[in-house]
Amino acid sequence: MNKSQADISEKQPPQKIIYFLEILQKLLTTFFIFTLPVVFYVLNTDMSYPKVIYSFVMISLLLVLWGVQSWLQREFRLHLPTLFWPGVLLILAGAFSAINATSLGIVLQSLATLVYFFLFYVYIANTAKGTHTFYLYFGAAALSLLPIVVYVLFQKYGIMVGGSINTLIGTMGNPVAVAQYLDGMLIVGLLLFIGHVSIWMKVLFLSIFTVGLGVLFATDTTGPLLSLIASFGLFALGLTVFRKTFLSLMKIKGWLVAMLLMGALSLVIIGQPTWSPLRLGHAPERNEMAGPHKILDLTTQTNMATLALPVYKQIDNLIEIWQENSGELRAYYWLVGLEMFKAQPLFGVGLGHYKVLYTTYGAKLIPTPFGQKIQQQLMEIREEKPEANLSPTRAHNEYVQVIAETGILGITSVVLMLAMLLWSGLRKLRTEHSPKKQLIFLLLYVGVFTFVADSLFNFPGHLPAASMNLILLLGLAHSRYLFPQATIFQLKRWWRHGLAVALIVMCVSISVIAYQDWQANLKLELGKEYLTNGLSISAQEFFEQSLSLDFQPSEALYYLGLIHLEQNQTDVAKDYFERSLRTRVFEDTLWKLANLNFQDQNYTEAGNYLNQLRALFPNPDTFLEMRYLEALIEIRLGNTEKSIEISQETLQDYPEFGQMYLALGEAALSTQDYESAFDAYRQSVVYLNELIDELILFINQEENVSEVVGQQLRQLQFQRDEVVKILDQLAQVVDR
Repeated sequence: MNKSQADISEKQPPQKIIYFLEILQKLLTTFFIFTLPVVFYVLNTDMSYPKVIYSFVMISLLLVLWGVQSWLQREFRLHLPTLFWPGVLLILAGAFSAINATSLGIVLQSLATLVYFFLFYVYIANTAKGTHTFYLYFGAAALSLLPIVVYVLFQKYGIMVGGSINTLIGTMGNPVAVAQYLDGMLIVGLLLFIGHVSIWMKVLFLSIFTVGLGVLFATDTTGPLLSLIASFGLFALGLTVFRKTFLSLMKIKGWLVAMLLMGALSLVIIGQPTWSPLRLGHAPERNEMAGPHKILDLTTQTNMATLALPVYKQIDNLIEIWQENSGELRAYYWLVGLEMFKAQPLFGVGLGHYKVLYTTYGAKLIPTPFGQKIQQQLMEIREEKPEANLSPTRAHNEYVQVIAETGILGITSVVLMLAMLLWSGLRKLRTEHSPKKQLIFLLLYVGVFTFVADSLFNFPGHLPAASMNLILLLGLAHSRYLFPQATIFQLKRWWRHGLAVALIVMCVSISVIAYQDWQANLKLELGKEYLTNGLSISAQEFFEQSLSLDFQPSEALYYLGLIHLEQNQTDVAKDYFERSLRTRVFEDTLWKLANLNFQDQNYTEAGNYLNQLRALFPNPDTFLEMRYLEALIEIRLGNTEKSIEISQETLQDYPEFGQMYLALGEAALSTQDYESAFDAYRQSVVYLNELIDELILFINQEENVSEVVGQQLRQLQFQRDEVVKILDQLAQVVDR
C-alpha cells in the first residue's frame, strides 16, 4: 500500500464502529423507553423523582453515543423536526425567566429537564429512520403498559403493597398518573395491528389493551377519561375527513372487533360497575361508579345531552361535573397563576417557581369573595381529613403554569407549537400518498391530542413518564420515517466535532450533578428516618451531608431548622427555615417562622408569614392557632379593636377554642377595660385546666410518653399559673 492509499484509508470512517454505535443506540433507546414508566424506588415517596434522575442518566448516555457517532461519520445529517424552532424558543423563554426568579437553582433544574426532553425529541426524530426502528421504539412503549397494569391489579386486589385503587398505584404514584399514561397509549396502540409486527406481538398488545382499558376506568379519574373521549372524537373525525385512513383501518377490522369485545369484558370485570355480576373482590368506595357508568355519564352530560336538553340544562350538567371534580379549586389555582403573570408579564416569575411563590400570590386572593368561598370549602375538607395535603405544587393547567412561570415569551412558544402541530398535521394528512402511513400519523396525533387536552385540567407535563410518552409520539410523528422530505442539514467536520464535544460535556456534567442529587436524596431519607426515631444528632449529620450534595436543597434545610430549634438555637433555625422557603414552601415552615418573628418582636414580618400560611389552607388546629397569633400581633401593633374582632369571630365559630380568651383578656387590659379582662382571663383558666386534665389523663394511661408531651404539660401549667396571678391582681381592681 503506497502513501496516498494509506491516507485515503485513514480518512475513511470506521464503518464497523459506526454500525456498532447505531445498534447500541437502538438497544439502549428501546430499553429506556420500556423501563422509564416502570422504574421506581420503593424507599422514595415521590415516584417522579427517581424517574427524572433515571431520565437524565439514560438520555445523557444516548446523546453521548450520538455525539460520538457524529464525530466519526464523514457525512452526518441532522434532521430538524417540525417543533425544533418553537422548542428552542421555549427553552429561551425558560432561560429568560431567570431574570425574575428568586432561585436560580430552581430555574436551572427545570431548564435542564426541558432541554433534555427536547433533545430526546430531536434524537428520536433523527434515529427513527426506518420501519424497523419506528416499530421497535413504539413497541417498547406499548409493552411497558404490561408491568404497569399488572402491578395495578395486584395492588387493587391486595396481592402486593398499595392496598387499593385509592392509594399507591403501580409505578406511577397515584391513579391520575396511571390514567394519564394509559389514555395516551391505548388508542395509539392500533399502530401495532397495521404495521409489520408479528402475530404474537399483536396478541400480546390485545391482552394489554384489554386489561389496560379496565384499569383506566377503574382509576375513576375524570380528566383523563374526558381526554380519552375527546381523542376518540378526534380519531373519528380524522377517519371521516381522510377516507384513506378509514379504508386502511378496515383491513384490520377483525382485530378491531376483538378489541371492542375484550374491552367491554374488561370494563365489566376490572372496571367493576355496581351492576356487574362478574365483580372481582370489593371495589373501593371511590370506584363504585367507575367503568361503563362513568364513561356513559360523562359522555351523556357533555355530548349526548346537547341533542335533547335545553341550553340551561346542558350548562347545569357541565357545572355539576365541574363542581364534582374540584373545578372551583382548580380555578383558584389558575387565578393564582394569573396573578403571577400580571406581576411579571414578559418573562414570568421563573421556571419551576409556581410552587415557591404560590403562597405569596395566593395570599392576595384570600380576602376576595371567591377566596373566602374556597377557604370555607377546604376547611370542611380539612375537618374531615386533617392529614390531607392541600398545598399545591402545580397550577393544574399546564398552559396557566407556562404563562405564570415564563410569561408572554413562554406562552407564545407554546401557541406556536400548537399552531405548527395543527398546520403540519393537516398538511401531512392531505399530502401523504401511503394510506398506511396516513393512518399511522393520525394515530400518533391522536395520542398527542390526549396529552394536550388533559393539560387543560391536570399537569401531565410534570410527570416524567407522561412527558416521555408525549416526546416519543411527537418524535415518531416527525421522524425521518414519516417525514423523509423534512429539513436536513449536512454537518461539516468542525460542526460535527463541536456538536459531539458539546453533547459530551453537557451530558457528563449534568449526569454527575444528577448522581450527587440522588445521593443527597438518599441521605435526606436516612436523616428523616433517624429523626423519626428520636436520633437527632445522627439525623443532623445526614441532613448536613444531603445539604452539601444537593444542587438545590429544600427539605434538608427545613429539617436542619427543626433540629436547631429543638436545641434552642433560634437564630440558626430561623436562617435555615428562611433559606428553605426559597425553594419549597411548607405549611410548618411558615408557621414556625411566624412564631419566631413574633418572639423577636418582628410583628409585621410575623403577620406576613401568617398571610402566606393562610393561602395553604392549613388544618383546623393550625388555623385556630393562627387566629390566636393574629390577635396577639394586632395588640402589639396597637390595633386593639381588630384584635377583639378576630377573637370574637373565632369564638363565635369555634366556641371550644378557649385560648382566644387569653387574647381577649390582653386586649381588654391594653384598653384598661378591667371588667372584660377579668371575665376573659377567668374563662381562659377554665380552658387551660381542661387541657391540663386531658394531658394528665393521657400520660397516666400511656406507658411510653415522649418528652414533648411532658414539656407541653409544663408549659400549660406555667401559663395557667401566670393567668391566675393576673386574675388575683384584677380581682383587687374590679372588687371580685
